[in-house]
Amino acid sequence: MKKMMRGLCGALAAALCVVSAGCAKSAPPQATASETLSPTAGATSQLQGDAALQNASPLAQVTVDYSELDLAGTWEENTAVGVALRGAEVQITGEGAIWQDGVLSITAEGVYVLSGQLTGRIVVDAPENAKVQLVLNGVSVTASDGPAIYIRQADKVFLTLAQGTQNSLTDAATYAQTLIDEGVNAAVMSKEDLTVNGTGSLSVTGNYRHGISSNDDLIVVDAAVAVLSQGDGIKGKDLAAFKNAVLTLDAQGDGIQSSNAEDAEKGNVVVDGGSIFITAQLDGIQANTVLQINDGELNISTGGGSANASTKSGWGNWGDWGADNAQEEDTASAKGLKAGGMLIVNGGTLSLLSGDDGIHADSCAAIQGGSITISQSYEGIEGNTIDISGGEVHVTSSDDGLNAAGGSDSSSLGGRPGQNAFANDESAWIHISGGYLVVDALGDGIDSNGSLEVSGGVTLVSGPTDSGNGALDYNGSAAITGGVLVAAGSTGMAQNFDSSSTQASWLATLSAQQGGGTALTLLDSKGNAILTCTPAKNYACVVVSCPDMAVGSAYTLSVGSVSGLNADGFAQAPAVSGLTQVASATLSSVVTGEGGGFGGGGSRPGGGKGGFGGR
Repeated sequence: MKKMMRGLCGALAAALCVVSAGCAKSAPPQATASETLSPTAGATSQLQGDAALQNASPLAQVTVDYSELDLAGTWEENTAVGVALRGAEVQITGEGAIWQDGVLSITAEGVYVLSGQLTGRIVVDAPENAKVQLVLNGVSVTASDGPAIYIRQADKVFLTLAQGTQNSLTDAATYAQTLIDEGVNAAVMSKEDLTVNGTGSLSVTGNYRHGISSNDDLIVVDAAVAVLSQGDGIKGKDLAAFKNAVLTLDAQGDGIQSSNAEDAEKGNVVVDGGSIFITAQLDGIQANTVLQINDGELNISTGGGSANASTKSGWGNWGDWGADNAQEEDTASAKGLKAGGMLIVNGGTLSLLSGDDGIHADSCAAIQGGSITISQSYEGIEGNTIDISGGEVHVTSSDDGLNAAGGSDSSSLGGRPGQNAFANDESAWIHISGGYLVVDALGDGIDSNGSLEVSGGVTLVSGPTDSGNGALDYNGSAAITGGVLVAAGSTGMAQNFDSSSTQASWLATLSAQQGGGTALTLLDSKGNAILTCTPAKNYACVVVSCPDMAVGSAYTLSVGSVSGLNADGFAQAPAVSGLTQVASATLSSVVTGEGGGFGGGGSRPGGGKGGFGGR
């Protein structure tokens, strides 16, 4: 069972790849192609596109091969075409650009340096193999009947923000029907690959719908970009990738989205450093396939945050935006991070405040590093499977903290947008093998509709105070083979691990309910403190397990003030004195104490009052 659980994330990921052998064994290849921009004059580029994606490693991680031009953000001044914007007029120095009837048309490959203010529209309509670089050198464009920039055809376009400059692009609130018929719906609209780079800043206002949208790949490198949009902030249908960018997105739809559902290797979002600040009425970041955070600082607030919590009346009515866009967008939800396939966190600092789930993956949610704080959510982390092997994670939720396969929990009541579609699934699992996890949940603390395994790390759960949920909840097997776990909560649905465990665990019912914030210390038979934890809410029972516990030994649980605790009220081997005992037991088996929950649960080798183990 354990080997199956550890390998299943990789198996699920491999299914996302067209060439499964490459997913399982090959390292991501290095980029071998480079890109150049020739002077205008209709020159032809034979170079192939960049940002190639390679799904590799057991977790089928997505690697973005940024090209030299993606990363450079520079240009050759002596070969560039100068374009001076002067309100309703344009002065062009060089070839490849035409100004006519309020439209600046770029018709050839090359570099175009734009400056000034324009009332009109910029359209790139170049040969399909052309690479075009638009340098915004202090530009303000306001369109009257469509997008500010429309990339109709090219091989790839680079939107470069000149160092130290401020630039703004604003579209119209209504578009000409001819543009609507072409599928144009964003202030910066591209039907081709688009890279935004450079060290200047760009402000985009999407009055019609979206801010920046590409029908292919969309890459942002180094640039500072602010978007205010009536729809999604930034959309890259095949890929949305960000490297050391500074993004500030205020969106009535999703903050960032990649939506390709036809190609299993596309529809990905990758964050490679930088700072991203998102306020979105719908999902903060949504990827149809893989959502991968490698590094960076992310601050995301979705669905109005706590003001729109699931338990509130009318929750899930996200400003009627989803209904108006039903034909284009998938089912509306307001999750912090959402993946239609895998969601992988390798690093970074993530702060999520969500009126829906904090993190959601349709297949596997894998956390391998970084720091994650979910300060407000309905369910904290949800996936068909959840694999936590590293990082520091703090979860606060109004329902389950961790939830594998969703199940029949109350999150689906009222048909809220984005409710989980999972049914009870014995193949679902949660595996915690490392890291530091703190859960504060009003529902189940850790809930698996299949199996649960803990083999490492530190897991601290402040579970429910009602009798309808448990600090631990599972339908299949539950084994602890390593690590430290303390799960406190109510007694009504309490569950311990089962006899497949190899590390001793004890479910103890306390002599009296303890108030939230009361430190609880595990001591051995000699009175040495093994660990102390401090549940955030009232608690009447606790599951505790750590490598220092041994079958045949006696232990007590005591309450009282303890110094030297960390910010979560936790410490291992603290110095203690003057504590009050609230439970005791001799561990006669690897599992001592059985709760009253469903599934799991073994015998009651420890005996004890109420069947929850001695006290």
